[in-house]
Amino acid sequence: MTKITLKRIIANFLIKALDCYGSQTELPSPESLAAHKELKLETSALRKTNDYRKIIYKSAIALKLAHLWQLAPMEVAEKLAQYCQNQGVNTLMGNTPSAVAADIEVTVVPPGLLLFELTDGGIAVWLQYFCEGVPLSVGGGDLQFLVPDALFQIQYSHARCCSLLRMASSGDRQGLLPDTNTLTLETRNLISWEGLDGGLRLNHPAERCLIWQLFSIWDLLYFPTATPEKINWQKAATALSEAFQIFYSQCRIFGEVKIANRELTKARLGLIVVTKYLLRSLLEEKLKIQAPTEL
Repeated sequence: MTKITLKRIIANFLIKALDCYGSQTELPSPESLAAHKELKLETSALRKTNDYRKIIYKSAIALKLAHLWQLAPMEVAEKLAQYCQNQGVNTLMGNTPSAVAADIEVTVVPPGLLLFELTDGGIAVWLQYFCEGVPLSVGGGDLQFLVPDALFQIQYSHARCCSLLRMASSGDRQGLLPDTNTLTLETRNLISWEGLDGGLRLNHPAERCLIWQLFSIWDLLYFPTATPEKINWQKAATALSEAFQIFYSQCRIFGEVKIANRELTKARLGLIVVTKYLLRSLLEEKLKIQAPTEL
């Protein structure tokens, strides 16, 4: 099953909007139209912002087109935003996790940047999709284990994820989550990402930072804007490992939290399920070293 990413969906938003805009706007010259067709494919112009509290992608494509067409950047951006919101949802609903297209809010800010923000409801849908994308197998192969200290820290984070998930499925904590090596679609649905108020359960800054990293790694693995050879996979894995360590140090999972808020505990364990999978993918597939389950 081909995995989709939020970045790919937003890129499709923009391509559809540019097609509509180009067909309904009297461009200055045929050369401008040709340049428009090239610019619309520049998905590298789409970037996730560094605001770890939110999932926001920004695009400066309107600035480039406005310069090319000698139009006001805000005018171009507002038209593109309108096309995205009015036509994009109906176009994309069949290719996304359930209802997620409707959870992308499009806004325009000076000097003509397009912002695509995923609502909390959309984040919950994507976290569930990430969990459903976790394979049942745990990897393997003849891979190197003795590695430099920098890589060992990434291995340690993976092993810690495995340890926490084993604890969650042990007898004294029965009912939190089943064995994550035998998760099924039904058991993955045991995780409730949204609270009774409809908001995301995970609002601690460390939780939000880890979620931001999960989206970043998912994009790198399944919709890279650069060739895999040019991506610094060690840097990406280190960033995810560090975000997990901060999350683990600041967000309790068992003990009082499990007693007082069982659903929050399960949601935090869900983050660990996805983190474990992505760390293993980075270690084994990209860095070609073992992802140990214990140390």
